[in-house]
Amino acid sequence: MSTSTSTTAQPEAYWTAADVARFLTVSAKWVYKHAALGHLPTTRLHGCVRFKPADIRAYAERCSRGAQPAGKVLPFNPGT
Repeated sequence: MSTSTSTTAQPEAYWTAADVARFLTVSAKWVYKHAALGHLPTTRLHGCVRFKPADIRAYAERCSRGAQPAGKVLPFNPGT
């Protein structure tokens, strides 16, 4: 028995802020803040903020290539 599969790729669904937060391992609050600042590429669909997965992956790639070396580590002093 043979089954036919479509060779046409379906477009990837838009992501919500929660999806982007999971992908970037940040909070949804961070996603909304950086979207509002224009740092994250966004799309508005029916008044809702949505994100194209390819745009977010490209953003993450750009950030990883331009990442700065780790700064000086300071000791944690809870008494001050």
